[in-house]
Amino acid sequence: MAAHYLNCVSFSDGAICLASSTDVLIWQCSLLQVQQPGLVFFPNSSGYELEASDSYWSGTAHLRPTCVITPATADMASEAVAIMSRNNCSFAVRSGGHSTATGWANIDGGILLATTKLSSITIGNDSVSVGAGLRWGAVYDFLDPHNLTVVGGRGAEVGVGGLVLGGGVSHFTPGLGLACDNIVTSNGQIREASAESHADLWQALKGTQNFFGIVTRFDLYTFPSPQLHSVGFSMSMDSFDQVATTYNKYIREDSGRENAEHLAVGLTSYYVPFLGAPSLHLDLLSTRGAEEDSWIEENSTRLRLPNAITRFAELPVSAPTENRGTMADFGSGAPIPKLRYDLRTFSFQSSLEMLKGIKEIFEQEITAVQEADASLAGIIEWQLITENAIKQGVFKGGNMLGLEGSGPLIVFTMANSWTDVSRDLAAHVAGQRVVDRGIALAQSLGVYRPFLYANYAANGQNVLDSYGKKNVAMLSQLRRKYDSGNELPILMPGGLSGM
Repeated sequence: MAAHYLNCVSFSDGAICLASSTDVLIWQCSLLQVQQPGLVFFPNSSGYELEASDSYWSGTAHLRPTCVITPATADMASEAVAIMSRNNCSFAVRSGGHSTATGWANIDGGILLATTKLSSITIGNDSVSVGAGLRWGAVYDFLDPHNLTVVGGRGAEVGVGGLVLGGGVSHFTPGLGLACDNIVTSNGQIREASAESHADLWQALKGTQNFFGIVTRFDLYTFPSPQLHSVGFSMSMDSFDQVATTYNKYIREDSGRENAEHLAVGLTSYYVPFLGAPSLHLDLLSTRGAEEDSWIEENSTRLRLPNAITRFAELPVSAPTENRGTMADFGSGAPIPKLRYDLRTFSFQSSLEMLKGIKEIFEQEITAVQEADASLAGIIEWQLITENAIKQGVFKGGNMLGLEGSGPLIVFTMANSWTDVSRDLAAHVAGQRVVDRGIALAQSLGVYRPFLYANYAANGQNVLDSYGKKNVAMLSQLRRKYDSGNELPILMPGGLSGM
């Protein structure tokens, strides 16, 4: 019986039709290899394994694309997208692989476009031009000898592209806003978007990940690199009520005080059975410049802190550690263990009842999973977005996040991890139950805010809808303008592009 040839690869002077979509993908990959020799990798090669698996920090993101292409220039990226688009080939784009959601930055069976080789970096008068394939450690190391820095990721291994396009929480966010609010220009495969050119697209890129396609370069505002100054310490979970009371008062009474824009407060809850009893960790950081005096009193565990965060000195401090340095120093922490991770998030305005309530919900749901799998580590990151950070977004041209009038707010983030793929479903279900019950509690207390931080969202969490009807309507209008054929949600089904 003759095969039905329904899958065709087109050329300017004709087409070749093949028997299956798999054949088409293999042909596409071969065509890309001819067009960009040495930049296309197939299964069982070291380059393929590096890009399709090893570059992701979470095993949940490991998929098996038909091939991986690593364009070295914006023109090459544009050429690759044109070939894939012309032949209706599904593909995914990966910068650093920030998301743990399956399929958001990788693909089974399609083609993975990895931005690894888009790694150029040059300094301008008041900005730095950064390739989308770079990671933040390389950016900070490049800028450090020039005594400059940028609003960027807090970890060296975090990729530039994903963090910026998803919003981008930084140590500098309280004073300068999110990373996406500090873009001068963004260069995609065809257009350069800035406040002066394609200004609507420039604004729309902020917080929408791959919704409008591939961004190959960012021009980011630079500023003199300050000496950061921090102190961190751990506490027993028995101290949670006292910590929550202090944290809530700081958010409501102190986070808008004078000089608070130079201070970042990081609170994390750890439920890691193989490390012992649950614990809390608090990090207090100043971006104003390191002070000569220590924040730790000599021969003591007592703290002496700047005015806006002085109330944290009342907590039961034990074995505090103090650090000073630039972002190049602070970004070079220990690498994240490569396990299976599930990130999920929702947001609320701070209240003591909410902080205590969501802690209890988390403990109920995660403990039940840990009883069956002691390898599962439950982590909560209580991340604050201050009112000033939100105002900076408006002042710097606006973004798509819909945060105006909603701050200060807490971005509640779970970063649960485990080892065995067979536990994926149980971990995902428990995590979503925490989110669903947490949202219901926040709504009952009148503190719920619909914002979902894209970089911490999971499959099934509709990030774009959380930005508000006005912004969703604007995004739909702009997609019709810049993607009139509505190809992206079909060709790039993962992440926000497919929403």
